[in-house]
Amino acid sequence: MAPHGKELSEDLKKRSVAPHKDGLGYKKPASTLKLSCSTVARTIQQSNRTGSTQNRPRHGPPKKLYAHTQCHIQRSSFENRRKSAANIAAESVMVWDCMSAVGTCGDPQNIEGTMNANMYCDILKQSMIPSLQKLGRKAIFLHDNVPKHTRRTGQACLQT
Repeated sequence: MAPHGKELSEDLKKRSVAPHKDGLGYKKPASTLKLSCSTVARTIQQSNRTGSTQNRPRHGPPKKLYAHTQCHIQRSSFENRRKSAANIAAESVMVWDCMSAVGTCGDPQNIEGTMNANMYCDILKQSMIPSLQKLGRKAIFLHDNVPKHTRRTGQACLQT
């Protein structure tokens, strides 16, 4: 018996379907190929339904990383080649973005290092104002009460 959950090779699928086309049932090919009857039956049903033994392409969920975030992770891996992919993926990547009812309306900004109030003001000037202009209507700017947002520098930046 093949282990549960492993995908069958294309050759094995074709060898399990061929005897059925010659008039044999499920049991003979299953015992010959050391597969379960249900696996052979499922493969034959897929072949009858689609005309092929190949798996359909899987689209999967949408990508969670923007292209520039993926570039950031690749750059990190080139800088320190001893890091594993899991360690690089586990690194926190801070991103600022503008969202509205119609979706994102700005260009996401990667934030390298520790963010302070001055860096926050720079992001607001470079990204938030163009994003609000892009919306072209009345908008409400919301932020959480993180100290760098509520400091005088951040507040003064919002006033201008």
